[in-house]
Amino acid sequence: MARRVWRGAGRAVIGLLVGLLNGLLGAGATLLVPALDHLMGAPRAAAHGTALPLILLASSVSLSIYASHGRLSVAVGLLVALGGTLGGLVGAWLMRYLSAVRLRRLFGLALVVAAVRMLWG
Repeated sequence: MARRVWRGAGRAVIGLLVGLLNGLLGAGATLLVPALDHLMGAPRAAAHGTALPLILLASSVSLSIYASHGRLSVAVGLLVALGGTLGGLVGAWLMRYLSAVRLRRLFGLALVVAAVRMLWG
């Protein structure tokens, strides 16, 4: 019983940190996938699927805060949302054909490319 409580508390702390990073940087949920995979032992595909509701919730909260401060372009947001929805559908379909190893490598590569662009772009 005590182990379950600590396990749940650990997950809540990870969620808190991810939410904090999402609100601050707009990228916290991206870190949830490796956390679920490496720290909690979730299969990679399940980690991606589990991260999606958090991304939706955290993004919705962040969206309302950014909009209330006048830091939102509705036109750009709608176009990105359309592209993101279509990309999400295709990506979820393609995930069925990728092994866990390939999915992990692809995800890692995407993070490295994003990091390099942020640091030197």
